[in-house]
Amino acid sequence: MAGAIDGNGIYVFAETDTASPFSTLLNLGQSATSTKVGNLQSQINAITTTRDAAWSSYTPTLTASTTNPSLGTGASVAGAYKMLDPKTCAWRVSISAGSSGVTVGSGTYYISVPVAALGGFPIVGQGWLYGTGGFRPFILDASGSSNLAARMIRTDTGGFIDATSGLGASSIFTMSGIYQVA
Repeated sequence: MAGAIDGNGIYVFAETDTASPFSTLLNLGQSATSTKVGNLQSQINAITTTRDAAWSSYTPTLTASTTNPSLGTGASVAGAYKMLDPKTCAWRVSISAGSSGVTVGSGTYYISVPVAALGGFPIVGQGWLYGTGGFRPFILDASGSSNLAARMIRTDTGGFIDATSGLGASSIFTMSGIYQVA
C-alpha cells in the first residue's frame, strides 16, 4: 500500500488492491483535514506578510481650524505608516519648524493621518510639541468633523494645541499612534 503527501502536507493512503479497499477507511476525513491545514497555512502566510511589510512613507499636513500655520524656511516634515491588518494602521510623524519665517496661524491644530480613521473612535495617537512655550504633551483625536485629520488635545491643560501653544522657530512635533481605519 503506497501513498503520498498531498499539497498541504497530509499523507493520503493509496490502494492497489481494489477487492480490499482498506485505504478508503484510512482516508476518511483526510480531505477535510487537508483543507483545514491549507486554510491555516494561508492565514499564517498572511500574518507573516503583514508583519514583514515595510513602512510606507506619507507627507503629513499640519493645518489649523481657522488659518493654517507655516513651518518656515528649512522646515522638515516626515511621516510613515504600516497597515498591521486590513483595519489597523500604525503611524508616526516628525515635524521640525524652520529657523525663520514660522507663522503660527490661528485655531486648533490638526495633523493629517495616512488612512481615513473610523469615525467615532476618538483617540488615534499621542504626541509632543517642544517649542517656545516648552514641552506640550497631547493626544490626537479623530472623532471630530474629519476622519482624515486628528486634532491635538493638550494633556496638561485639556485645551487644544493651537497658535498659543508655542510653535516657533526650530519647534519640533513628534507623533505616533495606532488606530482603526474606516
